[in-house]
Amino acid sequence: MRVFCGVQATGRGHLSRFAVVKEILESRGHSVFGYATGRDLPPYARGIDRFDVGPSFFIRGNRIDLPASFRHNAPLLFRVRGLLRDVTGLVSGGDFDEWIIDFEPISARAVIRAKKPFTIFDNQTLALMEVDVPDELRSTQRFMRRFVCAYYGNYAAARRILTYSLLPLEPQLRGQVIVPPCVREAVRAMTPEVGGHMLFYASIGELPAGLVEFARANPQAEIRAYFVGAETATGLPTNIRLPAPGGPDFLADFATCKVYVSNAGFESVAEAVTFCKPMVVVPIGGQAEQRLNAALIESHGVGLAGKDFSRTTFETAWHHDQPPAEDICRWVAKGRQGLEAALLG
Repeated sequence: MRVFCGVQATGRGHLSRFAVVKEILESRGHSVFGYATGRDLPPYARGIDRFDVGPSFFIRGNRIDLPASFRHNAPLLFRVRGLLRDVTGLVSGGDFDEWIIDFEPISARAVIRAKKPFTIFDNQTLALMEVDVPDELRSTQRFMRRFVCAYYGNYAAARRILTYSLLPLEPQLRGQVIVPPCVREAVRAMTPEVGGHMLFYASIGELPAGLVEFARANPQAEIRAYFVGAETATGLPTNIRLPAPGGPDFLADFATCKVYVSNAGFESVAEAVTFCKPMVVVPIGGQAEQRLNAALIESHGVGLAGKDFSRTTFETAWHHDQPPAEDICRWVAKGRQGLEAALLG
């Protein structure tokens, strides 16, 4: 079987998930073609056969940077029609037997245009389900639901919906399967330990001023920070270590940290659950998906949710020692088995 996979390249999660899907399918003798769009193809991306510059966003001060995002996306309006026509030809004429789309906008529209019976495979389709959220997030939930519907053409053309979920939920949509997170093999192979350092990670963000303030006020606290631009950061307290982003130390630092602090994404949270790490997540300002993720992470005992990366948030994280709830850990531990069954069943 020849499989087309459309992958969103903004952030590490989608690309990490694609690597697992590709490995599973190829281990069963299938051929996988990876297509991705975003602002660029990160150096940690593996197995992508074609990349096009596509819609994306930028972060400044843990909020979506609207001017920078507009400057990137506006010129794309003049070429998206031609790109869509090109990718529609690719999905139609590539001798593919299966089409899997992980929140990648160009190929999502292309498979609908080409009338291909595609599979949606992402965590964003959780927004289409009736899941309890705080009252103040009801409007955010409705917005995200409309956004995902528009993304996939109301998802009616999809043959299957594989919803990647940190929570063991019951399916609610036609053709839906709830899939536990399947983390990278390198993560599964690590043996977690309880160490003495805080791990801060931001795949597309920057070093928060609140973390620097916390470090200066708590010189006994060891912090290991991974973020974009770490190699040029100067004038930081000596208790903040800056290992090379994407370097070999990250997983070891992750597996041995005392607490994990990051944005309210998906893949890295699943990895923290795999390591049974106490965690504090902070949603990116202006991003509806992460606001919903943070609320669900806190309400279901996965971790704590902070409002911002202030000194207070890092103080809370330093004293937080509660690992994820046992039922969540058991669910995530089924990830490989659940994903294989969903993909190949």
